[in-house]
Amino acid sequence: MLGVIAYQTNKDSVAIEFITHALELNPKMPSALNNLGLAYQRSGKPHLALASYRQAIQINETYAHAIYNVGNIARELGNFDEALACCNRAIELDPIAPEPHLCRATLNLLRGDFEAGWPEYEWRWKSRKMSERDFCQPRWNGDPLAGQTILLHAEQGFGDTIQFIRYAQIVRSMGGKVVVECQKPLVNLLSTCPGIDQLVSAGREMPAFDLQAALLSLPAILRTTLTNIPATIPYLFADSRLIAHWREKLRELSDFRVGINWRGGENGVESDRRNVPPELMASLADIPGVQLISLQRGAGESDLKAAAGNLPIIDLGEFDRKHGAFVDTAAVMKNLNLVITSDTSVPHLAGALGVPVWTALPFVPDWRWLLNRADSPWYPTMRLFRQKLLGDWRGVFSEIKSELRAYPRSDLDAVSPFLVDSVIPLSLVLGVPAWKPLRERPISRISPTLNGKLSLRSYHRPSMAGGRG
Repeated sequence: MLGVIAYQTNKDSVAIEFITHALELNPKMPSALNNLGLAYQRSGKPHLALASYRQAIQINETYAHAIYNVGNIARELGNFDEALACCNRAIELDPIAPEPHLCRATLNLLRGDFEAGWPEYEWRWKSRKMSERDFCQPRWNGDPLAGQTILLHAEQGFGDTIQFIRYAQIVRSMGGKVVVECQKPLVNLLSTCPGIDQLVSAGREMPAFDLQAALLSLPAILRTTLTNIPATIPYLFADSRLIAHWREKLRELSDFRVGINWRGGENGVESDRRNVPPELMASLADIPGVQLISLQRGAGESDLKAAAGNLPIIDLGEFDRKHGAFVDTAAVMKNLNLVITSDTSVPHLAGALGVPVWTALPFVPDWRWLLNRADSPWYPTMRLFRQKLLGDWRGVFSEIKSELRAYPRSDLDAVSPFLVDSVIPLSLVLGVPAWKPLRERPISRISPTLNGKLSLRSYHRPSMAGGRG
């Protein structure tokens, strides 16, 4: 019991100690072995966790939870066939447990089997991490809207919302009015997305609507497959005056400008696997002509402060606070030659803007990045760099450096005028009638003059003789 309490309060080392002691007294407790495995797994010790789960199954061959946990570890280690087999067996033993269904769904999505993955992904609503919204209005089934108003509501992180807001235009083309409820910080950014008639920030009073759907349910409703992913870009746009503002601020940087992001805002084992050591990202500055500009917000900002100017990275200071999440970041991105980032919301923003972006992925990536490919069908301007070995970021950055050395060093305007131009009318980009978004706070009112002055720090690079890096 003490071990369970310690685990539930995130004291994994204490939980391991208590549970190990309990098993010394009675080694034939499958539930204790399963709990020990959970504590090891969350502590980043998958092989010890796997051994504990297997011991529990030896005692009780029909222990569905432990079988699922073996599958979860197998997935972490890249053994996808074993992971799928474990999920199937756990579901046979306990058909109503949501976790094996959700695990099987993400495995199928990761492998590109969208036909099997999307419907089963609806089991997320029954998991402990999420709860389905309690609406009186029915869930949309994909039929023509015939003038009805539909609410599309965000459900997970910023990156998820940015990725799946692309479906708003498709939904609107089916003959209805589209209301989007999103995270409050994203309202200004999403107001540039086609297909949205009204934006409402989470927590505000809802307008009347007839039907509703969660954003990440739309691929299932619209039967998205690998061959029909809606990948017309850009579908988000930076404010033209902020583009000009940041162009002026960055004008003195004559080098090849690379925006970087190495860390997400969440904590936990899964987030830690995605985070890149900042010193590896900083090592890209060893390449002659490359100037690194931090796009990092949140937790990663402390890495720059801790380095006290020793990392060859330009810190833009205060941005994205006055105008809303990612609004300044979007404008900065339009003044960069390239974005290199870990798996956070940043690659989704760059991809939605049509900015060239390289995304560094862990050995087992999130399901949306699929397997064994260097491109993303979701984002045509994205390139993926994957760990070949578990935890091997050095190998990833060796590959990135090699490619970055060969990347064209033309002037930014010559490489892609689209990256720095003003907002382009969607009627030209998408071939649809011009639209006028409804906003809670129109971007047109944003002043391009920010409070305070931008200080671009100067750094002395180490000697680059011999092509170091």
